[in-house]
Amino acid sequence: MTTTFTAWIALIAALIAAGVTIFNSRLTRFTREKVWERKADAYEAVIGVLAEVIYDAERESRLIELASTEETARTLNDLRLKNLDAGIAIRKAAASGGFLISEDAADALYRLLHETDGDDPASRSSWLLSHLLGARSCLRRVVFEANKDLKTGSQLNWHPPDEDN
Repeated sequence: MTTTFTAWIALIAALIAAGVTIFNSRLTRFTREKVWERKADAYEAVIGVLAEVIYDAERESRLIELASTEETARTLNDLRLKNLDAGIAIRKAAASGGFLISEDAADALYRLLHETDGDDPASRSSWLLSHLLGARSCLRRVVFEANKDLKTGSQLNWHPPDEDN
């Protein structure tokens, strides 16, 4: 009787251990997937903001070349306000560095912010060119880091071009 009782206890303990293990592995997988999704969303938002910055800088550069009209001035003002909003979004993403995006991606965002600090209206065209080149370089770096961090398998052998170009 004691042997049968011991066997039942061992069987029940094994079933409980198996159940706990299965639950724990599913919970771990669920947590890992949720973290991956949050990282992917963060990278998607940063890449979207950087793409908008590049587009708006190109658009503003073309508008500056046009003759000044009231409509052009209004559009330029709107683009500059939008640029300020993008700067805030980039600062937020950079501040989360290491949590949602990689440290290297956050460093690239901080570099972009520091390179383009200061807006001297007298040299707006040269500032725009610097801003545009910095944003393009930052975008390439963030895409590279996103692929590496999220282990997407896409372009794993690709390395971003030199930051100076």
